[in-house]
Amino acid sequence: MSTTYPAILVFAILIVFIYMLAGRLVANHTGEQKLFSTPFHCLLIGMGLWYMWALVTSITIGVPFLTSFILFFLCSLILAFGMFRAFHTTREVEHFWTKIITSCLLLSPLLWWATGDATTQWDEFTHYMKNAAHLVQLEGIYDAEKISLYGITHPYFPLASTLSVLPGSLMTGALIQSLPAVFNIILLAGMAGALVQAAGVPVRWSNLPLVTASSVLGVTLLNPFFDTKIVLSSYPDVPLAIVLFGAAFPLFFKRALPTGWGVLPVAVILSLLV
Repeated sequence: MSTTYPAILVFAILIVFIYMLAGRLVANHTGEQKLFSTPFHCLLIGMGLWYMWALVTSITIGVPFLTSFILFFLCSLILAFGMFRAFHTTREVEHFWTKIITSCLLLSPLLWWATGDATTQWDEFTHYMKNAAHLVQLEGIYDAEKISLYGITHPYFPLASTLSVLPGSLMTGALIQSLPAVFNIILLAGMAGALVQAAGVPVRWSNLPLVTASSVLGVTLLNPFFDTKIVLSSYPDVPLAIVLFGAAFPLFFKRALPTGWGVLPVAVILSLLV
């Protein structure tokens, strides 16, 4: 089934929103709310929560991936409105959803362009995209019988980056090849925002264009490890590097490193994505 560019963009933004909603539930109840209740960390935490959820419900119990993701979304929504503080803000993390909406508007031309991306790298054909397509087709993880039936010869790990973008394809019933590229751009945008926070630059409407341009340059052209072909692929390199940056984020500040049980949930969740 063919999926139009607007549909791909809507699926990507919907997935990001769900991850941020779920991640905010955890971030608002950690001992370092000021540090982790940012759009960037909430996105990473939400990805980790979905991965944990999928490991338990789909891989261990056997619930189809799409059913599992719908349950994940419903649980996040119920908890957000009924019990916890997904929409609660403090002075330190104010304008949370405003930042997300503004970022989506600024990124929309680039994301639209990325929706036309296609598989080009050898390992995508032989490994990453092939295994993602099997996950969509089977609506679950492989077993010995399915490996023999479908001729699956490559290992399906790492699963975290693949499962993070898989819900979009599950909603359409067919693999969307450009979703990893779109998702990587969103992750890089979140990382650019985190760099601004780490630098201590106050962001206002008056300096938003300059700060945006500078932060984007910081994660792309001024980044010696930046490779457009890798960013626009389903390789796990970009998500893995950004998760490691998110885990090391507290090191950028002069204040004491977060300690105690309050940071344990975030530490465990991010470690699962590595």
